[in-house]
Amino acid sequence: MNLTSKNNGFEKRMKVGLLIIIIGGFLSYSALKIYILDPAVYAEKVMVLNLASETKMERTFNLSLATQNKESIIRIESNFDWVRKNQEVMQHQNSQIQGNINELLKVVKELKKQ
Repeated sequence: MNLTSKNNGFEKRMKVGLLIIIIGGFLSYSALKIYILDPAVYAEKVMVLNLASETKMERTFNLSLATQNKESIIRIESNFDWVRKNQEVMQHQNSQIQGNINELLKVVKELKKQ
């Protein structure tokens, strides 16, 4: 009987020890998950969401900038058209002036001959 009670006490201590080890492992895993793994995953998700919103904002900004650039290009092209038209007008006026100068020179030569 004495041997049986010793084995019975040993079994109880083993069961209690295993139970303590299992509970300790569960608590350690829970603490690891709650304080280390979950915040890291949450922080990573938040970072991804922030990057996504920043990317959307950058796309919107780039689209706005592209629109402004197109408007600027249109203005510059219209200015070039205006300059080209003015150059054509000036060339026409210069040719008229040159024609008038040539006529005046002819008249001056004729007057000198007389």
